[in-house]
Amino acid sequence: MKERGGYMKKFIRNIFLFTICLSVLLAVYCKLTLEASVKYMGENTKQQIERSFRNAVADDYDCYFLGNSRMYRGINPDLFTGVKAYNFSHDNDSYNQMYYKILYLEKENQDIDYLVIGTDYFQFSVYGDSRNYIYDRIFGLDYMKDYNASVADEIFSDIVYFWKTKRNSAQFIIPYLKGEAASEQINYMKDNGQYVMYGTATDEDTVERYAMIRDLQKEYFEKIVDYCAEKDIELYVVMPPTRDEELASYTKEQMDSFHLMIEETLGERFEGHYLDCSDLPEFKHYSNYTDITHLNSAAADRFSEYLNGALDLKSR
Repeated sequence: MKERGGYMKKFIRNIFLFTICLSVLLAVYCKLTLEASVKYMGENTKQQIERSFRNAVADDYDCYFLGNSRMYRGINPDLFTGVKAYNFSHDNDSYNQMYYKILYLEKENQDIDYLVIGTDYFQFSVYGDSRNYIYDRIFGLDYMKDYNASVADEIFSDIVYFWKTKRNSAQFIIPYLKGEAASEQINYMKDNGQYVMYGTATDEDTVERYAMIRDLQKEYFEKIVDYCAEKDIELYVVMPPTRDEELASYTKEQMDSFHLMIEETLGERFEGHYLDCSDLPEFKHYSNYTDITHLNSAAADRFSEYLNGALDLKSR
């Protein structure tokens, strides 16, 4: 019996030591893949969002920009001279994510004088959950109900995210250990929230868009309007510059109906606060873009300067 007990203690000790060694190796691997992927690819989506939320409340901003990837890349807050602005946009964000970001700012006691939100003809059709492994944790249960998600779904999403990122990052370990130089053109997020993306568009780029209006996103758009009216926040809605190749997805009737819907929802309180910049001639050429839809950093600066003059925002 004593001999059997000794074997059992030795077995348990070996299992314990093996678990410790495996945990250490896994921790080293995770740290290594993270550092390597950031060096060669820039911050991943999770890092971008987490830093975006931290930076959004790190200063006394009185103007926030919200929207999808076209706002995320297309607005440089530093060029708005009358306010202290921050770009709180992100890829695939639609009006439900924008609404919960506003609530987050309120919770963090950020006083908002101006809110500028992006729109697109396709904006109300977006119902993305690809960032919910992060957003669920930040926004909470009410947000999760939009997707009929549970805590178990969130845990599963975390596991899938962990596996995908570590698998995709493994390719950078050898170059990292060998000290190979990274590209000089790595996409990155500025401290002011704007995302700078490299790339060169062509005159052959195409995309297929849909102008469907989801009830859920329209309801959240209306919630944003009501919230701003109640809190005395000056709300502006902006449609960024758009290439003709993208506008070709919509009929004139769809576009006219869309503009009318935006203006009617804004109502008298925000009359004249809708700026349709989709047809600005100075942004039509493909050389202003990194692809079919996103302004490059130089064009984003010029568009931000244009908006700075058109909106004439001044700290109250």
